[in-house]
Order: sequence, then structure tokens, then C-alpha cells
Amino acid sequence: MYLQGVVIDKELNIIRGLKTISGIGQKKAEEICNLCHIHHKLKISELDNQQERRVQTLVAKMRVGHLLKKETTSDIFNLINNKTYRGYKHLLGLPVKGQRTKTNAKTTKTHKNSLI
Repeated sequence: MYLQGVVIDKELNIIRGLKTISGIGQKKAEEICNLCHIHHKLKISELDNQQERRVQTLVAKMRVGHLLKKETTSDIFNLINNKTYRGYKHLLGLPVKGQRTKTNAKTTKTHKNSLI
């Protein structure tokens, strides 16, 4: 099965297969199965064409995969361009959400992932 640019192994059950797509976790995969009326232990190879199309249309409506990553990076660049404190922290590669940096955050200080 091919969804959002990801080839999913047909031997996996539907929940595990959907979780291989970035942006879909356990809850979202279960929600997709419930909306499509598919049992969560059903293998992907056992889906018929109609069920497969329903899953594809539901996943296509969601922001997952490369679209989610693109949106996240654009949000970070908006923070940087607006010169916010959070944008500055992203730019320096430091923890953003209020974590302590005096004694902790050694890994983020050494592994600076520059965004520019």
C-alpha cells in the first residue's frame, strides 16, 4: 500500500502500518480505523479496494508526512523572522520551552543544528 509517499508493508496490521507515516500515532491510527469501519487487527493485505480507498482519502485530508514537516519548519522560520525569543532560541539551537540551560542542555549546546 502506498500512502503519502510511504510504502507500507502489506504484512503489517493496519494500525502498525499507519504508524509508519510520520504524523500518525496510535490514537490517530485508531481513529482512522474507526472512521473507516476497519478492525484494528486486520492486515493491510486483507483490505479490499473500497476500504483501501477510504483510508487513502482520510489520510490525504490530514496534515501528515512531508506536509507536516514543511508546516513545522515554516512556523519556526516565522518565529525567527518575527524576532521572537522562541525564534532566537531555535536559531541558537537551545531548548525553547523554558528549560534550564545553565547546568543542563549539554547535548543541545554541543549538537547545534543550525536552521540557516
